[in-house]
Amino acid sequence: MGLRVLQLYNSYTILRIIRFCLNTKITHLLRALPPFLTSDFARDFDRSIMSCVASLLKFSPQDESYIMTLFSNPADVQAQHGEPLSAALRVLLAQHQIRLPECEGGLGISSMTNAVQAAFYAATVRFFDTPHARSLVLDASAPDPRHPPGLPRVLPALQTNISKWLRDTTEELQTIGAELYKADAEVPDPAPAMCLPEPSILLQPGALNALATTLATASNQHTLTIWITKNNPALRIFQAVLDASPGDKARVAHLQQVLLKGQDVRLPIDPDKVIKFSPMSFFMRGHHCSLSSFQCSVYLSLCLGLPLPDMGEYCYPVCRCNTPFSKDGAHALNCSKWASRGWSAGHDGLVHVLADELRRLGLSANADPGLLRSRFSHVNSQKRADCLVKGSGALRVTDNVANSKQSYETFLFDVCIPCPVKASSEWHPNTAYDANGSNLFLQDAESAKYSKHEAAYAIQSLGFLAFAVSSFGVLGPTLLRFLTLLADLKMQRYSEFRSALDLFSMTPRQHDAIRAQYLSGLFSSVGDAIAKATIMRLVGRGHAPSALSVRTFQHVNLQHLAPPFHYTYADAAAARPLHS
Repeated sequence: MGLRVLQLYNSYTILRIIRFCLNTKITHLLRALPPFLTSDFARDFDRSIMSCVASLLKFSPQDESYIMTLFSNPADVQAQHGEPLSAALRVLLAQHQIRLPECEGGLGISSMTNAVQAAFYAATVRFFDTPHARSLVLDASAPDPRHPPGLPRVLPALQTNISKWLRDTTEELQTIGAELYKADAEVPDPAPAMCLPEPSILLQPGALNALATTLATASNQHTLTIWITKNNPALRIFQAVLDASPGDKARVAHLQQVLLKGQDVRLPIDPDKVIKFSPMSFFMRGHHCSLSSFQCSVYLSLCLGLPLPDMGEYCYPVCRCNTPFSKDGAHALNCSKWASRGWSAGHDGLVHVLADELRRLGLSANADPGLLRSRFSHVNSQKRADCLVKGSGALRVTDNVANSKQSYETFLFDVCIPCPVKASSEWHPNTAYDANGSNLFLQDAESAKYSKHEAAYAIQSLGFLAFAVSSFGVLGPTLLRFLTLLADLKMQRYSEFRSALDLFSMTPRQHDAIRAQYLSGLFSSVGDAIAKATIMRLVGRGHAPSALSVRTFQHVNLQHLAPPFHYTYADAAAARPLHS
């Protein structure tokens, strides 16, 4: 099944099938069978799933338990602080990031090994907490009218085995740090990290009512799995590895979930609204995404800190500026001589995506360079913005110019895609959002645009917005708020459409669900455009190649042009090209 999935063209489809279909295939078995029967199977299953992801991203997977062989405790990692990570350790760190949830900068392909104990324990506790199970436990020897006469009763033996397996699993959870209680009243305040019921209480149906709160937690497989994962010794090792590698720590922090307050001086948005955005989520939840498998392998390798895969005819040993390329793509992303056409083409692609979304809402958006250059260039500098928008009363922008503070229906926006990592592979400071929803790296890029354009356009009675996004797909605060306003406007238009057709009004829950779906589509469209813009910079072309091209290998002196990346030209030539 995994090999057939990998033959699909669309990388988003591949990743979604791996995460939501293949990776959850054994959940029923884990809930029905005790851990001593499923632990080894789950470990082998995790290896198979990681092999599928590794085949898509073009890297050689490592056994995830190998990290405990390299380091017995976090203190051993500190000895390597500041040193480059070995190839095996970098792959292990990437696999760890793949397992992380989207809000922590990962792909959310969770490990089933961490769910073995949680699945069986939660399912068993939920079984004993049902009225039917309570009646069976009260009198297991009484005849059951639902069973035909003469049918052997297996309940007593099954109950004995399940009770033994439950006690064994409870003891394993106790070694991790769980606390056992006979009633909710016994739980101290503040409560321990994980409170579980005494196994003997589950066989006393009359005592279960006193454990309502504890049973609700103990029967939640998701909560138990997260707790077990957080207490896995390997997690502390990986965190120590990140602490010892500042660049990788900054990269993972840069990709974590954003929690941004709505208030803004330029946009009319509810100040109490909290905007949630995960840069990696568009891979799993996007609706308008079109990255091919080759494009996905290049972009995700960058986000996961892996050496870039071989890029065929787009791969050279040195840049046009005579600087050797780095395996992490840092120089290619920053060098204007290498990414000259890719820089402008990727930027224009993102502008057109935003303009198309505005037109779908019935607004006027014009990104014609000739019109903007002739009518909206500054007198002194001849600088101009990227797109003209006419809000038609539905969307207004207020300037933040001193002694002005005017609101405008017609405004312009300008897009920039700064790279958070320098050409030397060192990360810029303050590239991650903090607890207050502030990202100084992207805010500085926005401020530079506002200083260049806002006052000049205010003189012409025009508003201005600066949209800054990083080449790793993280959106700046102004663009996040702007897309949220577009989602609100979409719902307003949709509600008016339903009223015109005399359809029943939506409930608040339905309204929020449709709005969230549309906002997710906006995030995925923008994320897809950013990914292609980044790929254009990496390959130094004005387009994002959809497949690995090996046509020019027969014309290339392989000894003279040794590839700087992970794979060789011979490996790439032997590989079957993907469909384009």
